Amino acid sequence: MGIKGEPITLEQFMDVIAILKDPEFIIDSFGILDTDKKGVIEEDELRSIIRKNAPNLKGREIEDIIEKPQATTNGKVNYKNFVHYWSE
Repeated sequence: MGIKGEPITLEQFMDVIAILKDPEFIIDSFGILDTDKKGVIEEDELRSIIRKNAPNLKGREIEDIIEKPQATTNGKVNYKNFVHYWSE
């Protein structure tokens, strides 16, 4: 979140992802949601996470964040590929 609980911007979100020194930490965090340990989470679940943590992002911005890594198949997101894409 931004200063004093203000929503973050898309640019701030991208900055956070870009400066990650250890993307494995984020992957492990997604792993908590991956109860069947298949390496994927529901696309809607990722949307919900993004909306909760960056409420000022609009629909198309959220879709761009999810679609750019091309990590989605049949409504499921390969979170390892997703994180690696955004951390490069």
